[in-house]
Amino acid sequence: MKQQLAGLLVVAVLAGAATLSAQSPTAVVATVAPIYLLPDSARTPLRTAAVNTTLRVMEDNGAWLKVEFKDPDLGLRVGYVESKHVQVTRVAQTPVDLSV
Repeated sequence: MKQQLAGLLVVAVLAGAATLSAQSPTAVVATVAPIYLLPDSARTPLRTAAVNTTLRVMEDNGAWLKVEFKDPDLGLRVGYVESKHVQVTRVAQTPVDLSV
């Protein structure tokens, strides 16, 4: 019985985490957008995102967004893009039913 409850708790937590990541705002690149390791345009970009690329927004600091993106060579990475290059879409948050 305890193992079943523990298993259900793990499933509920994982479902909640998946829902949170699914509800993260996204940013669609409107103009070619350099992505930097730090919010500093004087640095060399990690990558340059093409128009219509979708990035997952992790933090919004006004002029800069911390984003997660898929690097074709290295997989998922995190960097910073200037918000002037993207259009941010915020997903309406809906309550999650975790009842068992």
